[in-house]
Amino acid sequence: MKQSPLSTVCRAICRAALAVIASACVMTANAQTISTVLLPADREVYSKQSTSATLFNGEPFIAYKRCATSGCGVVQEIAITYCVSNCGTANPVWRDRVISNAPSSVFGEYVAAAIARDGNPMITWVDVSFAGASPSTVMVARCIAECDSERPRYVSHPVATLASGSLDRIALIDAGASGSGQTVAFIQTAEGQRRLRVATCVTGCASASATYNIATVDNQTGRTTENRISMTAYAGKPIIAYTDFGNDVQRSELRVARCTGACDTASPAYSLSSIFGVTDSRAMNLFSSIAVTAAGDHFVTYQAVVPVSPDYQVLTKVALCMAACETAAPTYSDQALSSPTAVAGARRAAASGFVAFGQESVAVFHAGQDNAQALRRIDYTPGGPIPAPTTVDTLTSGSSVAAVHALGRTTPSLPAYVVYESQNSSNVVRFKLLSYAGVAGSDTTPDAFSFSDQTDVLPGTVVTSDPVSISGIDAPAPISVTGGSYSIGCTATYITTASTIMNGDIVCVRHTSSASLATAVNTTLTIGGVSDVFTSTTQSTPVDMTPLPFSFTDQFDVPTSSTRTSEVMSVSGFQVPVPISVTNGSYSVGCTATYISTASTIAPNDVVCVRHMSAATPLTRVDTVLTIGGVSDTFSSTTAAAGGTDSTPDAFNIPLMSGLTVNTLQRSETIAIRGINTVAPVSVVDGEYSIGCSGTFTSSPGTISNFDTVCVRRTTAATPRTAVTVRLTIGGVSATWYAITAGGATPPVVIVPSPIAHNAFLGVPFTSPAPVVSGGTGPYTFVAYTLPVPGVTLGADGELRGTPTFLGNYSLDFYVVDANGQTSNGRLTVNVSAAAVAEAIAVPTVSDAILLLMVMLTAVLAAWQARREALAQRAH
Repeated sequence: MKQSPLSTVCRAICRAALAVIASACVMTANAQTISTVLLPADREVYSKQSTSATLFNGEPFIAYKRCATSGCGVVQEIAITYCVSNCGTANPVWRDRVISNAPSSVFGEYVAAAIARDGNPMITWVDVSFAGASPSTVMVARCIAECDSERPRYVSHPVATLASGSLDRIALIDAGASGSGQTVAFIQTAEGQRRLRVATCVTGCASASATYNIATVDNQTGRTTENRISMTAYAGKPIIAYTDFGNDVQRSELRVARCTGACDTASPAYSLSSIFGVTDSRAMNLFSSIAVTAAGDHFVTYQAVVPVSPDYQVLTKVALCMAACETAAPTYSDQALSSPTAVAGARRAAASGFVAFGQESVAVFHAGQDNAQALRRIDYTPGGPIPAPTTVDTLTSGSSVAAVHALGRTTPSLPAYVVYESQNSSNVVRFKLLSYAGVAGSDTTPDAFSFSDQTDVLPGTVVTSDPVSISGIDAPAPISVTGGSYSIGCTATYITTASTIMNGDIVCVRHTSSASLATAVNTTLTIGGVSDVFTSTTQSTPVDMTPLPFSFTDQFDVPTSSTRTSEVMSVSGFQVPVPISVTNGSYSVGCTATYISTASTIAPNDVVCVRHMSAATPLTRVDTVLTIGGVSDTFSSTTAAAGGTDSTPDAFNIPLMSGLTVNTLQRSETIAIRGINTVAPVSVVDGEYSIGCSGTFTSSPGTISNFDTVCVRRTTAATPRTAVTVRLTIGGVSATWYAITAGGATPPVVIVPSPIAHNAFLGVPFTSPAPVVSGGTGPYTFVAYTLPVPGVTLGADGELRGTPTFLGNYSLDFYVVDANGQTSNGRLTVNVSAAAVAEAIAVPTVSDAILLLMVMLTAVLAAWQARREALAQRAH
């Protein structure tokens, strides 16, 4: 979100105007109702921050950890309870269900819930095996059917598993925080480092086989903490509030990480900023809740237990981003809403808030300030006076308020809810629900919205717009479409009939592009009388249906009567699905376990493999022809000669990998083995290998066949810029795979000058001296990770050797690894030029000198004769 100077000024004016009527604008006329959330009598809530709440079908939905025995014994459950009727009254009806029961595991303290873009609930938690501190797993359960029925159907899957260390306390999920699927934020601790990590689902997000891109957003050295993190999203980009709890000087900070781009990839861009910090040797608890205004300004409501010698203060605060909210240096209005007297002991605190009915005002609910039994509310407008808090509930003596979840609405026609924990003197926890009745709204005219048009689309294809968020209404507004269909929530369901839409909903439209070239198709969406047109225009050039040429690698010396499978081939160069067929074999689009021999179609950039049975006789070739869109290639296999065997493969190399995350199980690239006609022994040192890279890895010796594929894996180093190796040996031929972690903030131990320039001549043998290395511990090993110098290779000793085969300027990047695995990287450059011509500078011999003198004398005589003839003609 970019903010113009004009918008900043206007926003400041609006805030100043709202400050005059600060408390009058915030739900003062709403009636409140307090009720108890009914839970099974034989179940005990785990307590503290083990709960989360959201709105499902507009009503409260609570996910929590509970124990089936008093005092939380072995049996533990992840459960949900949600309101099904009478939700805003004193007697709501609740439905309670178990999502996961794990007698052999202990669930981490923190549970989180959110609603997916299909409208169904999702829950996440940390699962730790009773067998020990590891492995710890972040789990997600997502409802896939009958979600509001007596028997909802949930499917669960792991997000991330940590082989060592721990997944510290917290995992929070937010729906729709990326273009792909759900996003989970969690804290991971290992070896004194505390990492904020974000996992975004990229495939199968509602299935048991979901896959995630996982990135480390912040990496700090510090202690673990009970502080929770909170996450929301704006325009599909996550915004996370979390605590960096302590480093060498015990500084604790409330921080915000806001995604600015590539949010659903393995390398997202996040801006990190600090809101509040304190340096003290004692603990500071921060319980924060983050939300976002309709304009995209994030704000955090929180309580900070601040040491004030010899006691503590519990401050309730609101930090609202005022400008540059997507940058690493935003401007915050961080306002303390309370000034309590000091109390003895670091008290647990909780706070949560929401923007009240689309205003710039924030309704903040908090507990634990100076009376742990009281739940209070403050209606605050940034820039305005701070009103006195209002006590909305007081618990019985010996009880205390724990977690607070404010489920506010920006539309006043709907109720607002607050879910909070009630913990008695025996540490038994129950939930309470605070309900605020809605006020009838009348504004159904939204702010202007705009779709981004699309050009150069393929003819006759379904084109979907980007999502737009609807704002500026406080009642359901009519929505209709012409020339296409629309989806509220941008789910897989699109309709053409009129309906209604709420403030804050997102909507997409779609249509089928024209069957003709350079032709536009328009879809008009109208909401509350406000319209915009989504236009797609087809490309002007004819559709390309001819793939680029492709080529399979033939196989030789293969065993007789064996199944031969080609390498994976990616096909491209065409724009729409084209026919694919095979002769004398079978093929698999996607290179799965399913192969067919009947004709079908293949899409651009799909991968394909072919296979056949090799001949039953020696020295016999079998051909399989694959044809795609009229382009063909033949995959051939030739059996080995009878008798002799060869178990020594051609030399192979496993490309190194760098920039890896520390303490992470990493797999190498897949390579194919060539040059054997019988099975060869395979073994590994310092790692594991997998034949076929199917997911089954082993460290035990085995055998491998010609043209089989293989990869290796191991856990990366625990320190930055450090290499670990795996040595793979096949039939006596070995290769070493290097896995190198990303660089840290400290300079590398090993230092190598870079770049180093060399000159060489085309076709002339060339050897360069090794770079001079300093630091670290010898011996040093050099490993190339690019090889752009034709005919020249880099030895493990750092020398370049070979005979250049092409002219040009080349560069070669390399790593140097010392005896302890510490690394540094550098670059070598080689300028390959043509060899000098020796004849051009040859020294004349004696005979050469006499010949040269005769030529010069002949030239002088010829010039003298020509001059005599010219003078004679002039005399006549």
